[in-house]
Amino acid sequence: MMTARFKRDYVAFMAVFLFFLIVCCEVAVAVWIPLQMRNEALFANEMRRIRTLRQFDAIRLSLIRRIPKNNPLAANEAAMLLEQMNALAIYLNADNRRMTLQPEYVDMLADELSSVSRHSTRLVSGRSVSQPLSLDTSKYIKSLADEKKAAGEGGK
Repeated sequence: MMTARFKRDYVAFMAVFLFFLIVCCEVAVAVWIPLQMRNEALFANEMRRIRTLRQFDAIRLSLIRRIPKNNPLAANEAAMLLEQMNALAIYLNADNRRMTLQPEYVDMLADELSSVSRHSTRLVSGRSVSQPLSLDTSKYIKSLADEKKAAGEGGK
C-alpha cells in the first residue's frame, strides 16, 4: 500500500531530478555550441586553404606541362612565372607541413592565383601577357648624325 507521503516524495524527487537534468543539458549545450562553431570555422579555413593549394598546384602543373614553344616571348614569360611559382611552392610545402598558413594569407594567395591563372591561361595558349616593344632607332641615329654634322661644321 502506498501512502500519500510516498507519492509526494516520489513526485518531489522526480521534479528535482528533472530540474537538474534540464539545467545540466542547458549547460552542456551552452558549452557545446561555441565549440562546434569554432570547429566549423577551423574546418572552413582548412578547406579554403586546401582548395587554394590545389589551385596553385594545378596552375603550376599546367605551366610545367605546356610551356609554349612557338612564341619565344610567351615561353620566356611562362618560364619566369614557373620559376616564381616553384620558389613559392617550396615555402608553401614547408608551411603546409606546419599548417600555420593564416587565413588572411590564404585569401591573399587566392586573389593572386586568380590573376596568375588568367596569365597562365594566356601563356599556355601561346599568347604572351606583355606586348613586345619595338624601338625605331632611325630617329635617334639621324639626330646624332645631325648633331655630329653641326659640330663638325662649327669646328671648321
